[in-house]
Amino acid sequence: MKDKLYQDESLVQFYDYDNERTSDYDQYLAIADKVECVLDLGCGTGRLAVELAKQGKHVVGVEFASAMLDVAKRRSSLVEWIQGDARSIRLDQKFDLIILSGHVFQVFLTKEDRLAVLETIKEHLSPKGRYIFDSRNPLAKDWLTWTKEESIRTFSHPLFGEVTAWNTIEGDAKELIYSTFYIVENTKDEYSAKSKISFPTVNEIATLVSEVGLGIANVYGDWNFNLYTESSEEIIWYGYV
Repeated sequence: MKDKLYQDESLVQFYDYDNERTSDYDQYLAIADKVECVLDLGCGTGRLAVELAKQGKHVVGVEFASAMLDVAKRRSSLVEWIQGDARSIRLDQKFDLIILSGHVFQVFLTKEDRLAVLETIKEHLSPKGRYIFDSRNPLAKDWLTWTKEESIRTFSHPLFGEVTAWNTIEGDAKELIYSTFYIVENTKDEYSAKSKISFPTVNEIATLVSEVGLGIANVYGDWNFNLYTESSEEIIWYGYV
């Protein structure tokens, strides 16, 4: 299923305004403080990659969706932007830090795809490099709040003015389809897209990480870096090659 939310320019134009900068950015920036080279896999519109580059890091941002990458390229020339698939891309570089932010790991729906992404991480880490990525904890059942009643929101767009947005869901943790809707209030023009993600368990991810030979330093449950428990909302993996 082509994900229009990330691949259609008419929907991507809303992305940054509907997704504000979040507190995890500060933690990524702190982790990157003493490194020189960063690989941002699934960099989206490049907001985090650019912040890292402004710290003086050499940053490579890889994104599969060309519409998202076009926004990133317009944002800054400080980052080396590459269109590519996190499952298969191979660069002639090693990195001190590799990140997959914004729950990117959840767009990979099969064991084979997740293993391929983890192999990409392993292939590109320097000997003392670190990786970090996040995935929502399925035990928290966060998706149950992705209904129109609980998710409806408004934001201001510089071209369209006030926009109303909401989500709906179908499916379960193994394969969840969530729809995103935008209505431009001035014109009542409506845009929508369906996206598919999954919620792998902490044990499923741990098995895959071990299978590819990556080390695990810690598994955190939130962006204050408290250790993971079953009641955590996040599963944040921090490790090494």
